[in-house]
Formats: sequence, structure tokens, C-alpha cells
Amino acid sequence: PTVWSETRHLEGEMGQYSVVARRSGNEWYVAVMNAGERRNVSVSLASLGINRVVDATLYHQASAKHPEVVNVKHLKGAKNGTITFAVTASTGAVLHLKVD
Repeated sequence: PTVWSETRHLEGEMGQYSVVARRSGNEWYVAVMNAGERRNVSVSLASLGINRVVDATLYHQASAKHPEVVNVKHLKGAKNGTITFAVTASTGAVLHLKVD
């Protein structure tokens, strides 16, 4: 989108990684930039004011060796109101959430 309704910095550490969420209408885009080692990222839906996710899609780099390859994974439901996913070392990911 070219117009954002809201932007939130969720977590990060200078020089290591950053997790930023942006909303456009009823869709959230959670971007992760990871300069450090492989890490698990957990996104609390409550912290974004989300009650119900209709669709969740994760776009992530396959590996630092093949940055041109983007994997697409459709995620089912959030366990305990949280979506957790792994981000490979020195890569990034985008979690796209369509909410109700």
C-alpha cells in the first residue's frame, strides 16, 4: 500500500534486528529485518488490537545464500493469540495479516 493508517515498532535491537508493523485499512504488514543470527519472532495479535485473523501469509527469504528466492507460507491460526515464525540469519520476512 501507499497509504498507511498506523505504524508501530514492535521490537528490535540496534544493529541486530527490527520488527515493524504497519496497518492499511483492515490489513497489517509485519516486517522483520534480521542482521544477526537466526531467530524466532513472536507477534502478539492483542498488541496490534487484532481479535481475529482471516488470513495470514508469511513471505521470507529462503536463505542468505539465495536472497533472490522468496518462500510463501500460509499460516493457520494463532496459538494463544501469538504468531511465531523463524527468520534465517541475515535475511528478512513480511507477515501479511488480513483481519476481521
